[in-house]
Amino acid sequence: MTSYQTTAGAYVLRVDDGALIPPDIENADYLELLAWQAAGGVIEPAPLPSLDAVRAARDADLSAACAAAITSGLMLDVTGVVLFYPTGVTDQLNISGVVSLTLLGVPDGWTQDLTTRDAAGVWARRSHTAAQVQAVGRAVAAHVDACRARLSDRRGALAAAGSSEEIAAVVW
Repeated sequence: MTSYQTTAGAYVLRVDDGALIPPDIENADYLELLAWQAAGGVIEPAPLPSLDAVRAARDADLSAACAAAITSGLMLDVTGVVLFYPTGVTDQLNISGVVSLTLLGVPDGWTQDLTTRDAAGVWARRSHTAAQVQAVGRAVAAHVDACRARLSDRRGALAAAGSSEEIAAVVW
């Protein structure tokens, strides 16, 4: 006897052969499904995903949240004014390069312009001394490390979760 299951989308799965049937009145398989339902057939719900699949999906969500947090930027006061420093991947590479340059040695009075946003929302390249550049570099590194530590903690909780409900409770 033919059996059918719901899917995540609009299609219905014909279990016997794995066919996905679209809700299209001109589709012969869909008309067959409607006749089967009219004769008392009931579409079965899709099976629940395994705990491993639920855990893997949550881990992907947590990883994405960590990446978003890392690249969300941070507020720092290294120049005497609180400024927003972007921390996208390119921003991190740029600050790493400038920090490296300061560690190799720069002349007295050397400055580097870093792109920041002030409290009024104005983006500008603002001058930073070598010590200020290094302070920004340390803060960005600490920010990234804190995000990675949080991800590690969340993954520990995810590994310990024994049910779909416990897995769903593990959030960023």
